[in-house]
Amino acid sequence: MKIFLNNIKIMKKNIGKTDRILRMVMVVSFIIFILTGLAHYPQVYFFEVLIGILALTAAIGYCPLFALFGINTRGIANAENDKTRN
Repeated sequence: MKIFLNNIKIMKKNIGKTDRILRMVMVVSFIIFILTGLAHYPQVYFFEVLIGILALTAAIGYCPLFALFGINTRGIANAENDKTRN
């Protein structure tokens, strides 16, 4: 059990404040788009999945795609603070 716990990599935040705000604005706009009836049957499911992904990544501050491609929108100061904590 201890060996398993030592190999777990903690998800480091890689989404900055501006990126989080933009994601939440997109979530709200997609919700409005659905509620006004502009999105129809097949589009609604796509937007619901997109809303869930954007809201979740904005809430936790971590995007797996950003990690995969090595993107970090938190800025240089925040990245350095993360390094000193470990």
